[in-house]
Amino acid sequence: MLPGISNLRIPSQDPKASRWQRTIARFDGYIFVVVECNRSITGALESAPNQAYVDWNRKPFIAIGYSGLGAAHAIEHLRLISVKLQMGSTRSAMHIGGGAFMAVS
Repeated sequence: MLPGISNLRIPSQDPKASRWQRTIARFDGYIFVVVECNRSITGALESAPNQAYVDWNRKPFIAIGYSGLGAAHAIEHLRLISVKLQMGSTRSAMHIGGGAFMAVS
């Protein structure tokens, strides 16, 4: 995003990005299932909000994380991003440890 204009919407000319924006705008809230990668979220999840910035605004979400520590760092990072997106995080999250996750797979 350009400095100083993060709250402005710049319509995308890419049909795939426009379809993504319409899809995100349809929902009232979100459930993120997050894996931790290098103590953060994955690159795909990092990029997703940038293509539909205003469509996430003022919507709630909950996070379910899985990895060695239940993706605690990734969920923390996601909550920091959500502040910029003007989203509301639930107070709790679900953390599934790596051992518990692998036992189910």
